[in-house]
Amino acid sequence: MVQIPITKVEMGCLCVNSQKEQTIDEGESTIQQYEASLGFSHLPVDVIIAALEETSGQGKFNLQLLRTWLSKLNISTDRLNNESDSVACMYATFLEKGRYSICKLGLLALLLGEGSAERKATLLFRLYCKSSKDLVHTDVESMVETAFDIALQQLPSLVEKETIALRDIDVLRKLQKYRERLVKSSNQLQSSLLQTFLASSYSEAEFVELVKTNAACLVSAQSLRTYACTDFLEPTKESSMSQPSSVTPHSQTNLRVKNSKARTTMERSVKTPRSNRHS
Repeated sequence: MVQIPITKVEMGCLCVNSQKEQTIDEGESTIQQYEASLGFSHLPVDVIIAALEETSGQGKFNLQLLRTWLSKLNISTDRLNNESDSVACMYATFLEKGRYSICKLGLLALLLGEGSAERKATLLFRLYCKSSKDLVHTDVESMVETAFDIALQQLPSLVEKETIALRDIDVLRKLQKYRERLVKSSNQLQSSLLQTFLASSYSEAEFVELVKTNAACLVSAQSLRTYACTDFLEPTKESSMSQPSSVTPHSQTNLRVKNSKARTTMERSVKTPRSNRHS
């Protein structure tokens, strides 16, 4: 474990205030470094999704349009040239019937990009809402499943492949140990998160408010992993999955669990979003 004092924060990084240090697992620290290299973490989510929507309107979202989208964001596409490259392989998992899933690409960007929990939830709703008004429960289930797959499976797997290629045995062992903890809590945490969404459908306002107050970790890859490895695997005495949410300045809840470090991380990370509102 390493202790890192952080004074400047962005989405995708554990953050602390100027008077306190937060302990970051070395496996998590390694994952965050690789996530930053994907190019989304410094970009406002509104810019990312606007570019995605503009590109998707050009036709079937194939490899060429994937390159176009990333190029609009000034993200290098060099690693897509080699089909066996770990980054290319990660994007390949988003293929559905020969085209890249707009929802999955957008969710990846939202999990890593910069923006408030409220704004991310708004964009997430618009990505997944199949009707003109409400988001149905099956879409929420798909959304949660994909978020877990990306944050707790795909991204850590990508980093492990990169670490193996570098032959850094010490880092690899720490990363594998961290991944074991993620796997151990993944299914139970996913089920618990779905308990937050029990209605058959949600309006945009209902969904955004629910994510913002009870499930903010859903829109941050780092927060999902932090919650999985700290609050969920090692809950505090005050923590209880059945407790109602509390929304006070000193006691925010995430997934109806008091004192959630993942929720605290999100609140600190998104204090001053840079993004412009996009409809």
